[in-house]
Formats: sequence, C-alpha cells, structure tokens
Amino acid sequence: MRMQRAVAAGAVLAAVLATGCGGDGGGGSGPVAGVLTVSVATGVNDGGALMLRVTGGPVDAVEAASGYRVFSAGTGPTSVRVIVTGTILPGAVVRLHVPDTRDVARYAAVVEQASARTSYAQQAAANFTLSIAASP
Repeated sequence: MRMQRAVAAGAVLAAVLATGCGGDGGGGSGPVAGVLTVSVATGVNDGGALMLRVTGGPVDAVEAASGYRVFSAGTGPTSVRVIVTGTILPGAVVRLHVPDTRDVARYAAVVEQASARTSYAQQAAANFTLSIAASP
C-alpha cells in the first residue's frame, strides 16, 4: 500500500512539473525579442540633427523611423550612440531591436547634442526630450 502511494505521489509531482515547464510560448518566462521605439518631444521647429545615447541594455540593431536617417555605434555592451538626421519633429525617430522588450524600463535615452536644420548651429539639448516604449 505504501508503495502504491509513493508511485501515485511521484506521478502527481511529475505531472505538475511537466505542466509548469510548457514550451508553447504562451506566457513563458523566456525573452521576447522585438522593437523599442524612441520618440522625441520638442517645441523647436528647426531641428535638423540629434546625437543621442541609449543605455540600459543590449541593442541588436538600430533603424530610422520614417523620414529620418540614422548612424549608430555601440559604445559598450549596454549602450549605443545614435545620430538622427532629418526634419526633427515630435514623434518616433528611432527603432531599437532588442533581445527582450519586457526589459523596456531598463533603457534610457538622452540627447547629447542637437543642431539646427537650416544653419547647422548647435541647439540646446534640453529642448529635446526622449522617451522609449515597446512597439506594438
């Protein structure tokens, strides 16, 4: 009788463990690769280029949002510097391909330098605010 209970308990334990280790992608704990969008808010109407730094996690690739051109270089395992050119308007400027979009809160972006579109004069970086959000 004891042997039957031990076998039954072992079978129940095995079933519970197997259910908890499902690999169907439905809410598992593995990374979710995807895209984070960097957006700019500004009242400046003559922005022509931004140099920004993104920190907080690995970035696999950087691409421009519609209407912009980007140049990027990794500056460490968890940071990348990006130059964005074009008519800088409020909204999305850069898309970051990252290994896990659930880590979006770890990422931060700051404008290091900004320049005017028509005169190329340097503008105050404080006139541009960046935010990062997971893309749908």
